[in-house]
Amino acid sequence: MAITVKRVIAYEITDSNGNPTIEAEMLLSNGFKIVSSISSDNVINTYGMRELRDNDMQHYQGLGVKNAVATINTILGPKFIGMNPADQVAIDIWLDKADDSADKSKLGINTITVLSQLFAKAGAYCYGVPVYRYVNEMYKRITKDVIQLEKIPTACIGMLAGGKNADFKEFHLIPSSSLSFSQAYEMCVDIFHSIKTVLEQLGVTYSRSMYGEYIPNRTTNIDMIDVIFDVVQRKNLKLGKHVFFGLTLTAGNYFLRGKYNIKDRPNPLSPNEYYDFLTDIIGKYSVLMVEDPFASNEVDGWRKMYVNFSEQIYIMAHKFIGDHVDYLEDMDNQKMFTSIVIKPMYFGTISATLRAVARARKKGMTYMVSADKNETDDDFIADFAMAVQADYIKFGAPSQGERVEKYNRLLKIEQSVKMTQGGRAEQKPTPTRKPINATPLPAAMLPKK
Repeated sequence: MAITVKRVIAYEITDSNGNPTIEAEMLLSNGFKIVSSISSDNVINTYGMRELRDNDMQHYQGLGVKNAVATINTILGPKFIGMNPADQVAIDIWLDKADDSADKSKLGINTITVLSQLFAKAGAYCYGVPVYRYVNEMYKRITKDVIQLEKIPTACIGMLAGGKNADFKEFHLIPSSSLSFSQAYEMCVDIFHSIKTVLEQLGVTYSRSMYGEYIPNRTTNIDMIDVIFDVVQRKNLKLGKHVFFGLTLTAGNYFLRGKYNIKDRPNPLSPNEYYDFLTDIIGKYSVLMVEDPFASNEVDGWRKMYVNFSEQIYIMAHKFIGDHVDYLEDMDNQKMFTSIVIKPMYFGTISATLRAVARARKKGMTYMVSADKNETDDDFIADFAMAVQADYIKFGAPSQGERVEKYNRLLKIEQSVKMTQGGRAEQKPTPTRKPINATPLPAAMLPKK
């Protein structure tokens, strides 16, 4: 007898920073239960999509999601009863039509995402395959493109955050692609713990960011970079060989009246002076990735960076895309960036997110699948990153259960691939890929056309 949906209900829970978000639960006709929860962006996300929030200041300071939960429990959930749990494409189309607003404010991007994610997990269960394989096959059917499952995405692991002391938002380490995921992760975890030890030895006070990174009481961006550089050297590791720097700059935060105001210099920098400053850092510290290196309206800086560095480093557009949403449709970067950030919460349904991945691939861009600052212990994003063979993943520091759960999921995926293939899961993020010898899923597994 075919498995069908017996019940879909939702709850209000809190995320890693104590803010309300949604957890949804699906009971199948065979008695099996699927559970999924989502991160939250606190009302409006980077791409302008709006979450459904209660605006009741007496409940979680207006951020409650009781209305979203009620929408699922009384309106949407009952409509799914008796449906095929693997009918993902049809469900996603229905959800998109149910909220035809540009910013998904009727149902809320949070309501749509948690339901689409729940069905993806349920579909994988029904066919007895890992979520990443199910989503990978779903990608193939939706886009007519094939992504071979052959590597674990490379981690861009948060070490330090700027906080109030430095201007750059986050300071990451990116391990060499010559290492397996587990080897790379272990190395970065070791460095992360050693940073704490060194800070304490130096008498430097610190706090923690929302992503779990240390926020040392240092005064400049270079000071922050030097903290990590010092620990890397103490470990007898070499920048540019064993590890590389990744910098989330979000430069719009310190761009004021046409100049970049950074603590490393006594006076505000002109765009050309700021470009020279970034050039020095990239060369000296083996920076492999810069995210939002210029303000969104400072396109000349973006173009100059592209012309001179697009063959050497990853120029990642995140906030820039949020401020230029039309780029999502055409994805014509006009030679300003080489990479984009992908999150399901930016698009709503899993189908819509997969189409965004396809657009990036068609344009020859690399893409990083990222978690949010407000996370839950759901590990779906790790499976999604594996399914679309993300060039990089960014889940935050290797601390806090909500973040470690996602790294642990990739460790488990790597181990399962080893057991299946009798060897190491390839970690190399190169255009020439060697696929694993996985048996294709049966056509019957996929939603009907």
